[in-house]
Amino acid sequence: MPKTQDITLERRRREVRGLLKKYQEKSNTDNQRAGAAIRKTDRTYRNKLRRPDDFSLGELWDLLDKMHVPEEERMDILR
Repeated sequence: MPKTQDITLERRRREVRGLLKKYQEKSNTDNQRAGAAIRKTDRTYRNKLRRPDDFSLGELWDLLDKMHVPEEERMDILR
């Protein structure tokens, strides 16, 4: 795989992690509550946060709802 694709993938992961962490802090949601929102343990949530592409679409929707992320910023994940 060319180096540019690796850089793009890592950039996307950083953006998703940043968005989730930003709204996790804004909504005062700890890892345990975030994990509960996706019906997983806090440890599993942290692992998925490390590699955001491991989240299922349903899990992302549940997290974004729990953290009250606006529609405009939800669309940023899809870029």
